[in-house]
Amino acid sequence: MTLRFVILSLLASTAIHAVWEFAQCAPLYLEGRFSMSLANMLRVTFADVGLSTLIYGVVALVQRDVAWGLQPKRWALLAAMTIGAGLATGIEWHALSNNRWAYSPWMPTIFGLGVPPLLQLGAGTVLPLWIGLWGSRMLARPAIATIESAPSARWRGTGSRPPR
Repeated sequence: MTLRFVILSLLASTAIHAVWEFAQCAPLYLEGRFSMSLANMLRVTFADVGLSTLIYGVVALVQRDVAWGLQPKRWALLAAMTIGAGLATGIEWHALSNNRWAYSPWMPTIFGLGVPPLLQLGAGTVLPLWIGLWGSRMLARPAIATIESAPSARWRGTGSRPPR
């Protein structure tokens, strides 16, 4: 597994979870014992990144391949999303039953649990893998070919010699 892939995936995971937390918290949640302060939002963002890393690790153990994100199989991505939805179900159920927060009227729910948080943890695990894979492949390519290294780049002068 390349260090570039790991770093890009973690950065993407942090960005996705941060945007998610800050964008959906105010319109979809009501404060309970958990305040929506900047410090708490950052704490939850990093907890989400940690949970995404844990989900990746569980799939890596099952697959016996720590680098599975470099060549992800469909079943592994589906497993990561399913584990994420399962963890989110437990977190939401616990928080709601302990009055840590409540849902606003705009929160779409299924069986009394918010749909967006159930999707977030799985998608927030899989999407950063694709971004990390794409970014590591893009950064591995040479940015500009030099005249010496590009076989099609030949001097096309008008009979004069190429500059030296």
